[in-house]
Amino acid sequence: MAPSSLTLRQHMDSHAASWLSLAFSAQPCGYMPANGDTFVVNNAGTKKETVGRTYQGVDGYTPSATYLGSLRYCLVPALRPNVQHSALETELNLGRVLPMATRLTKRPLLFRAASGLCSLKLM
Repeated sequence: MAPSSLTLRQHMDSHAASWLSLAFSAQPCGYMPANGDTFVVNNAGTKKETVGRTYQGVDGYTPSATYLGSLRYCLVPALRPNVQHSALETELNLGRVLPMATRLTKRPLLFRAASGLCSLKLM
């Protein structure tokens, strides 16, 4: 048996503050993790512009995303052509999402990135 939608909403609202603190909990060192990575969006069989072969062997896109907190909430992924290298324009995406992350937490950010995002500009 499941609760009604009104009862469920009341229970969720009463616990929202504790869940938010869990989602945006910091590392033991005090830093809030902000993780950069890419992921594959499969668009096989479509005729969309800039669809290309991904590193997973399907036709699609490889958006760049930044995830915040221990539960990795995604902050506005950037849809990019697949033929674009992972590190290309990453600094522009970070310029857009890092101010958003600083509005969500007062803790200092620890940006961690997948090795594909390695570039001299980011260093």
